[in-house]
Amino acid sequence: MTDGLGTLLIERSIAHAHALYAEALDSRQWHLLDQIFAPECIARYGDGPELSSRTHIIAAIRSYLDPCGPTQHLIGNLIVDQAEGDFISRAQIRAAHKARTGDALFWSLGAYHARWRQQDSQLQAVEWQMAIAFNSGDKTVFDPCAEC
Repeated sequence: MTDGLGTLLIERSIAHAHALYAEALDSRQWHLLDQIFAPECIARYGDGPELSSRTHIIAAIRSYLDPCGPTQHLIGNLIVDQAEGDFISRAQIRAAHKARTGDALFWSLGAYHARWRQQDSQLQAVEWQMAIAFNSGDKTVFDPCAEC
């Protein structure tokens, strides 16, 4: 990893990106994800399919969260390393999801693993994975027809 102030700036930039990601999801400000993911980013959420671009990643996230009620994505325990010129981060996550109506809840525990690369003077994720350790609750919180 780079030395001194450079290391701190990179770690802070990556921590900020993770926080911005959570803010984007919880506030449904999808345009903020353009700052996180490089256009060619490849992602996988749990055992879901590989997503081959920022456009596909955002569409997949929206397919779950647009029908959902309030959410809270908490991110902590961030570790940043350097590998082959890129930066690698691992951040523990807890995500809570509530149905739009009723009391149904769904929780996920796991970690985001990301590979970051310098892109146009900012760090952007070129690989993103949500490794799920535990899910619990009612998946109908993600069902657009649950209220039908």
